[in-house]
Parts: sequence; structure tokens; C-alpha cells
Amino acid sequence: MWSGEYSGTSSLLFVIGDRHLTSVAEGVCLVALSRLPEDKLGVGRSGQEAAVKRVWLAVVVPGLLLMSIGGGLVQAQGRCSTVVASGLVNPRFLAFAEDGTLYVSEAGSGGTEVLPVSPSGDPSEEPQTRGRTGQVTRIGPGGTKTVVASGLPSYGAEGFGGPAGLVASGGMLWLAAGGPAEVTSQVEPLSVEGAVVRIDPRTGTVAKVADVLAYEKANNPDPYQVESNLYGLALGLDGSLYTADAGGNAVYRVDPRSGQVSLVAVIPGLPISREDLPPGLIGPDEPVANPDRGDRPESDPVPTSVAVGPDGTIYVGLLTGFPFLPGRATVLRVTPSGELSDAVTGLTMVASLAFGPDRLLYVSQLSTSIEFSSLDEPPSIKPGNVLRVLPNGRTQVVADGLNLPHGIAFDQAGNLYVGVNSTGLPGAPPPAAPEGQVLRCDGVAAAAQPPAPAPSPPPAPAPRPAPAQIPSR
Repeated sequence: MWSGEYSGTSSLLFVIGDRHLTSVAEGVCLVALSRLPEDKLGVGRSGQEAAVKRVWLAVVVPGLLLMSIGGGLVQAQGRCSTVVASGLVNPRFLAFAEDGTLYVSEAGSGGTEVLPVSPSGDPSEEPQTRGRTGQVTRIGPGGTKTVVASGLPSYGAEGFGGPAGLVASGGMLWLAAGGPAEVTSQVEPLSVEGAVVRIDPRTGTVAKVADVLAYEKANNPDPYQVESNLYGLALGLDGSLYTADAGGNAVYRVDPRSGQVSLVAVIPGLPISREDLPPGLIGPDEPVANPDRGDRPESDPVPTSVAVGPDGTIYVGLLTGFPFLPGRATVLRVTPSGELSDAVTGLTMVASLAFGPDRLLYVSQLSTSIEFSSLDEPPSIKPGNVLRVLPNGRTQVVADGLNLPHGIAFDQAGNLYVGVNSTGLPGAPPPAAPEGQVLRCDGVAAAAQPPAPAPSPPPAPAPRPAPAQIPSR
């Protein structure tokens, strides 16, 4: 829509399925526990038993159905009221080319191929589908959209997945093409899924550069289930590409020239205690255990985003898995040797990272809070936002009240661009038209103006080195 206002749904209903999170789209939710299958709750068929006998963390996680239950408009706040583009199909990440052109990856809407039930899945669930509806789109003046690469792998039914992390460099686009996640071991991959690919925006030619999915199958660095869902992508100062595998819980370095894949770090699970779970979810004598993580009392970290700072430091944002505890998500600092440390804490459901012209880090959060009070009531959920990270690690809200915000990027003037309505409604009738949008938030990261010259100004500083680029071929 080109109405100049941000349209979204004000509340969401999440009908829980039985698998752990591998897609950002599966996360933001309200829980309707009455829709849980009886065998997942351990409730007697007579309906007399109300006790939960054993509910694994992997059971009460992302789900079957994400559907609107509260219509109406969610207005963008203040400086984010400008709609740059509409009609996008599950927009994921944004990237500006050197000439100022904006590109967006669209995860698509799955397809007609019905996939097998995952090892931890339920045959009664809405089947997952696969197709070639993913694409990368150029946004032109007036919001005009031009598809530069189409026919990319896309998954649907439990949160749409497909084309994700995006880098523009040296006249080319570099894309992290999402993979089959929890059905990795059950299906043959499509031509470029689970890979970092190079796209020529002039011709639309797509070439596989690095097969990260094959690396996961051969090595499985996170020693649990074999699964891969490439997500975030960033360009390092050394010319390497860095990608986060949200399904495999790992970060990789990719040589864009040779295609060599190197493991940088495995992201550890996040501890979960009984007190963190919704009251009554498990019995007092039942263990807190996640079978998808060796029965450990922890959830998946779900690394969704990568950014490289002005000094070359690598940062990785974590979405986290169920129960999406407010304030438990983090941004990690990752050294080239794979050492991890907290860079930013106190976050919730991190989706994307970007540095602005002001040399500060910015973070998008799909939701700012999901709080469970009991099994009988749906949790309280709040919209997402974008934060500025100050040098001392504290954060400031720069854009608030956003519906499923995802990818963020900056133009040279410091205006923030953010993709919203970033997931469709899997399992529900499709909307009359795609609802994804890109908003512009003016002046968020404008570089500091130089001070007025003194009567006898010092010599001008040496120019900064040009950012790294991947040479075009």
C-alpha cells in the first residue's frame, strides 16, 4: 500500500506445535494452550486429568499457526512514518549498494512440494511445503519494486523461511539462502538452498559460492540435530563474508572467491530453569529437559544476525528459543578465533544488526516482551522496536511500536530503513495482497557534524580507509 502509513496487526495468536525454533517467523506469538494436542500435554483422553506429565522444551516451541486475532492499524511512531515500499512477501534483510540502491530479500511463501514430518514432528500438523517463491528485490524511487533474482528456495507452513542475509559489495549482491532446518536430514536440497550465493543485479544470475548446508551435514559442529537454516550475513573488513546459521547454531566465515567455509564459533545453548517456564507447564517432579539438546535444561540460542563493526569486530545477535524470556537475548562479540563475550545484554528476540554512519550499533527486536502468567491465559506480548547501542553498552529506543520488525539498514545520510510485517500467516488463508513493508526513520544515525573551525585550525586528519569490497568478476 502507498498510503504513507504503516499497516500491521495489533495482536497475534500462536498455536503451539512441537519443535524447537529455527525460523524467526515462528517466534512472535500468543499461546493458545487449548489447541495443544492431547498427546503433547499428557492429558487423559477422558479429559479428567489436568496434570501435565512431561512437556519438553522442544514441544512447547514454535508452531503451526500464526494468525491475526486483532485487526486494525498499528501506526509507525514519529520519524518512522514514511513507507518506502509495500507489497513485499515476508521481507527479511535490507542492504544498500555503493550507489545508494536499496535491496531487500523476501523469504517467499513456500510452494507446492509437501515435505516429510520432521523427526520431532507431529503428523497431524499442517505440512511444511517447499517451493521457489523466494526472491531479492530492488526498491526504486516512489517505492517501485524490481525483482532482480527470483525462483529462490522458500519454505512455508511453520514460519516462512528462504532468502535471508544480504550484502551489496563490488557491484554484486551476496545472499544467505535459508535451508531446510529440522528436515535437513530428510530431503535433498534445492540447487542453492543452505548456501551463500552471488547475484548479479544487472542480469539476475545466481551462482552458488559456498555450500554451508553440506558443511553442516558433514561436520555438525553443534553436536545435536543435523539442521541448517542460514540467516544473517555480513562483510568483514578482510573481505570475508560471515554468516549465522540459525538452525545449526553456528557462525561461519566464507571466502567469497574460493567458496571455502570455515567454522568461526558454535553458539552455546541458553540455560532455562523451572522458574522461567509458564506456571504449571511441567509437574513439580518433572525435569526441565530439551531432547533436541541432549536433555539439557536449555533452549537453542538461534543466531539470526551478523554485523561487523568499524574496527572489524564481529557481532552476532541471538533470537533465543522458547520461552523467549524478556531480557535474555544478547548480542555477542566474536573474535576470529571463536571466543565469545557479551557485547549487549538485556535484549529480547534479536532479529537484525547494523552499524550506522555514526559508527554505533543498532539492533531490531521482533518483540520487546512476551510474558506468561499461567497455562490458562495467553501471554502478554508487545510490539518490536529498534535500539541504538551506546559506547557503554546501554541502549536507546529509536523506533518503537513496530509489527514484526526485521532487517535494518542505513543510507549515507543516517536514515534508518526497517522491514516490518516480516512474516505472513502460515496455515491461514493468505492475505489479499502481501503485507510486508519497508519504513524509513529519518535522521536516526546522522554522523556527528564537525565542530566550527578554530581561528588557527589544526591540519586535517588523514582520510579513513575505504571499506572492504569484494571485487566484481
